[in-house]
Amino acid sequence: MRVAVVGSGVSGLAATWHLELTIAQLLNEHSPHEVELFEKEGQLGGHANTIWVQNPGKEGCWVESAFRTCFQVLFNESAWPNFYRFLRHRSLPLRTSDGSFSYSHYAGRQWASFSPWSLFPRWKHLLSARPWSMLRDILWFNATAIEVLRSPVYEQLSVGDYLAARGYSVAFQEDYLLRSSDIPAILVLADPFQPLIGAIFLLPPQRIAEDYPIVMLVRSMYNMGLLQLWGKAPWYTIDGGSRLYIESIVQNLGPDRTHLNTGIVSATRSGDKVVLRDERGTERSYDHVILATHCPVTLEILRSGGMLTEVAEEVLSAPQYHSFSIVAHSESEVLPEKVHLQAAWNSQVWPRQDGQLDFVDPEGRSSGTDHFSVTFDVNRLQQFPLHKHGHILGTLNPSIPIPASKHLATILFAQAIPSQRLYTAQKRLHELDDDLYPQGISAVGAWRGVGFHEDGWVAGIRAAEKLGGKMPFPTVPRDREVAGMGVIEWLRGLWVGPVWKEAMESKEKLL
Repeated sequence: MRVAVVGSGVSGLAATWHLELTIAQLLNEHSPHEVELFEKEGQLGGHANTIWVQNPGKEGCWVESAFRTCFQVLFNESAWPNFYRFLRHRSLPLRTSDGSFSYSHYAGRQWASFSPWSLFPRWKHLLSARPWSMLRDILWFNATAIEVLRSPVYEQLSVGDYLAARGYSVAFQEDYLLRSSDIPAILVLADPFQPLIGAIFLLPPQRIAEDYPIVMLVRSMYNMGLLQLWGKAPWYTIDGGSRLYIESIVQNLGPDRTHLNTGIVSATRSGDKVVLRDERGTERSYDHVILATHCPVTLEILRSGGMLTEVAEEVLSAPQYHSFSIVAHSESEVLPEKVHLQAAWNSQVWPRQDGQLDFVDPEGRSSGTDHFSVTFDVNRLQQFPLHKHGHILGTLNPSIPIPASKHLATILFAQAIPSQRLYTAQKRLHELDDDLYPQGISAVGAWRGVGFHEDGWVAGIRAAEKLGGKMPFPTVPRDREVAGMGVIEWLRGLWVGPVWKEAMESKEKLL
C-alpha cells in the first residue's frame, strides 16, 4: 500500500514512524507499506524544532524553539506515556528538567513554586489573607475536581462556570488558575508544592473563564498528576532537542520519500486512489493519505479536490487557531527582580504603557488593561550551565525592548484553541473517521485533544493502526479511565478541604 503523510508535525511523524515499523518488519505481522512524507516548509517537525544558538564568547547549544509548548520542552511518563515510551524504545538521551514557576504582579502579589514557603516571598505576605485563600482553594480544587470526570453534568460548563458554582476565591482564580496563566493569554497549570507546568494556551483570561471547558482542564490536570500532592513523575527534556527524535523517525525514509518545500494544495479521489497535487502542479497517486496539517489547511486540501463532505466541514471548522511569536534572547532584565523568584517559567504583570501592543484573541476579546509577559529560562529548562552558555531566554510579550545585540531569534507559532466548540466537535470524531476513511483519507492532529504533544502523537498512531501498523508496546488512551477514589483521596476530600475552608474563612474575618 502506498501511503502519503502530509505534514511533518508530531501527528505526521508519529504516523510515519508507526508505518515505518511495518516497513522495517520490526513486528513481522503486516505487509510493508510504502510511505512518503510531505512538508511545506524547509524543515521537518512543525513546532517540534531545535535551533542552534550561541552568545558572544560562550559555547553554542541546541535549543528547543518551542518555548511556549511545555509538551515539547518538558514531558513526563504520566502525561505523555506513549511519546515517553517511544523515546525509551529508541534509546534517545533524556535529562531531568526544572519545571519551576513564578508569578509577579505590580500590585505586590508574588509567589513561586519551589516550596510552600515560596508562596510567601515577604514576611508581610504571611499576614495577608490572599495567599492563604489561594492555598486553601488549591487544596480544595485538587481534592474535589476529579468529580468533573465522573459525571456528564459538567460537560457543558466552562472553567468560569465551574469556579463560580463552587465558590472559589478571587485569589485562586486570578493568582493561580487564570491570572497567573494569562501571559497574555497563557494558561499555566502549576503545583506550588512540586511544580508541574501543564499547558499553555494563548488566550485572554476572560476567554479562558468563558469558553475553556472545565472537563478538558481537569482531564489534563488528572493525566499529568496535578491533582495529587505526592508521587509525581519527574520531568524530562530530550538531551539534544527534538531534532534527535525527528531524525530517528525519518532516517529510514530517505530523501526520495521525504519531500520538503512541497505544499499539497488538493486531494482528489480517482478510482480507488487518492491523487495529491502539490504547489508546482505535480500529481502523485496513493492508496491512503494521512492529512496531519492544521484544520484550515486540511479543509482547503479537501475542498480543492472535491472531497470535502458536510461532516468533515462541520468537524474540521470547529478548531480556531491563534498565532503568536516568542523572542529568543539573552537579556536577563526581563527576569523577576528578586533572585529567589526567578524560575524556569516566569509570569509577570505590569501596567500597560503607551505604545505597548494589546493581545486580542480570534474573536476580538482583549487581554485587558494590564501588560502580561512570560519568560522561559532555557538554562533551567534544558539544564544549560550559565557560565558556559550565558543567558538563553524566550519571552512572550516582553515588558521591555530587547536590545538587538541580545536578540537571538524570533519564533512564530499557530495553535488550536481549546474551547467548548472544539470539545463538542470532538464528540463527532468517529463520524469524521467513518466519513473520510472509506475515501482513503485520515485527518489527524493535536486538535483531537487539548493540543499537547501527546495528543498529536496518539492521533498519528491511531491513524497508522487503522492501516495495519502495530506499536511495539501497548498504547495508553488519552481519555483513560479515572482511577477509583482511594482512602487517602477520600479523606482528603472529606476532611482537608472543609477544614481549610473553615480555618481560612475565620482567618480572613480576623484580617
